[in-house]
Amino acid sequence: MGSFSWKQLELGLVLLYAASFYAVFIQCSLHLSHDYVGRLYGLRKGWLAGRLNDISDPQWRSFRDNLPILTIVMGTFVTIANFLRYQYGLKGRGMSLLWTSISLCYLVYLHGAW
Repeated sequence: MGSFSWKQLELGLVLLYAASFYAVFIQCSLHLSHDYVGRLYGLRKGWLAGRLNDISDPQWRSFRDNLPILTIVMGTFVTIANFLRYQYGLKGRGMSLLWTSISLCYLVYLHGAW
């Protein structure tokens, strides 16, 4: 007789909830974009399976255009943090301080507060 801990059950329920939540909202979003394709002039064919993307929002367009560099920066961020964790044997509180300090440095650079 196997027993599940409450943490495993809670994790499963949270993952199920998140998956269903995103599935419903993505489906509604796709439905709306196809319904209004003739009326909304900001919809353009996207790079993912020809789905329509709204490019009329400048903030979303800027984020989407900068996604490759953000991915590279995040990969570098994770690589540096993991290297320092293994190099100095950091755990819990040490990693929290490391992640917080690296994040703060990145945010200061990102928002031009130098």
